[in-house]
Amino acid sequence: MNDKVEADPNVVGWESDRDPHSPRNWAKGKKALNIVVIFLMCIVSPFASSVVAPAIKDIINDFKQYDKYLASFVVSAYVLGYAIGPLLIGPLSEIYGRVIMYHVCNLIFVLFTCLCAVSHDLGFLAAMRFLAGCGGASAFTLAPASIADMVSFEKRGGFLALLGLGYNLGPAFAPLLGSHINNIKGWKWIFWTTALMGAFCTIASLALSETYEPVLLHKKAAKLRKETHNNELRSKHDTGKSTLKVLWMANIRPLKMLFCLPEVLLVSFITAVGYGFLYILYTDIPSDFPTHFGYWTTHDIGFAYMGLAIGNVLGMILGGALSNKLYAARAARGDNRPENRLFLMIFFWPLTGVGLIIYGWTNLHAKHWILPMIGTGLFGLGSMSAILFCGIYVVDAHNLYAASATAATMIARSVLGGVIPIFTNDLLDKFNIGWAYTILGGIALALSPIPFISYRFGEKWRARSTVTL
Repeated sequence: MNDKVEADPNVVGWESDRDPHSPRNWAKGKKALNIVVIFLMCIVSPFASSVVAPAIKDIINDFKQYDKYLASFVVSAYVLGYAIGPLLIGPLSEIYGRVIMYHVCNLIFVLFTCLCAVSHDLGFLAAMRFLAGCGGASAFTLAPASIADMVSFEKRGGFLALLGLGYNLGPAFAPLLGSHINNIKGWKWIFWTTALMGAFCTIASLALSETYEPVLLHKKAAKLRKETHNNELRSKHDTGKSTLKVLWMANIRPLKMLFCLPEVLLVSFITAVGYGFLYILYTDIPSDFPTHFGYWTTHDIGFAYMGLAIGNVLGMILGGALSNKLYAARAARGDNRPENRLFLMIFFWPLTGVGLIIYGWTNLHAKHWILPMIGTGLFGLGSMSAILFCGIYVVDAHNLYAASATAATMIARSVLGGVIPIFTNDLLDKFNIGWAYTILGGIALALSPIPFISYRFGEKWRARSTVTL
């Protein structure tokens, strides 16, 4: 496209499809620098979500507060922050750009993580965890959108899988590190260590370049107006609406996408259920393994998460590789529908339910701890690959509003991830662990038709949509 579109010479776009100023055409080194910094943030933010789980018993004892619901909420409150943050982060990034939002959110994350370390009761700690999660949400809301800004459809799956690997490396290995820090330095140093990691990312983020096309073209148009004295020049993305109206539309866009677009609603719901079950495991493993395999101590309880860690990472690596291969093969035949990203989920998602059922009954009857680890591994493989497939799908299906689409899925995941672990306390009290996890696994299996339904009808839903975004 020429700098000035033929239909209107005052509309500013890229010089051509190969314009080096377009993030899609940046030099490999510049793209790599941005992706590495974003990848680091994708490790640190979710790392904070589960790193405190092994220390909950010690925190409870220090505060002398023995409320099991509030104790569970200390872990999940951070994830609940992921539900609120995207309501502002994604839309604001589509007005002011990705980079400024990375900076602001990183500072919020570091500040409230430091305040976690000086908490004096469970309520204050949960509140600070929630606010830290609001800042940490940028890694989930903006990172996939930044990749979409820089990488073409055909190559996007692998890079989003890389982000997914970061999302899982953090929380998968965080309990192992958290248990050791707690054992050596005490639970407060879990938060000081996390804050230092966040501070490093904050400094590294200064190397980021803006990637969002509408913001870049808006700046380009402003520069051209100054140079040419032609005040009629405007970006091809400018709507002519007032800033207040644009801000309002941007802020409600994630909710409109979540509740008015069935293709977004369904995949958001099913991955939200898996995310909620994931945090049940994060909060239950520290008590399940010592109860049923009594030789697990606070020093080595972090190793009990290894099955989940391996499953999560394998889900991202295997899911990303297979998704890219499948999409490329079908695109070569002329079928480049975003729904092709969901095809593999039809086969991967049932592993989520199977893994939960194995975990429950092997905890109850097995003689060796490796068997429940196999269960958590299968769960991680199914749930994390599903999150990856759905994440790529909503970005591909709603490319211009990728940050808002990602925010919509994050809102659903984070709400259920924040509240499900609290309410399952009653389930685990009423039933033994075998039946409790059979119920959870049954719920997961009952949702298995959703990937096929979304794959089969998603394109029709998008074509018929009359929702104004």
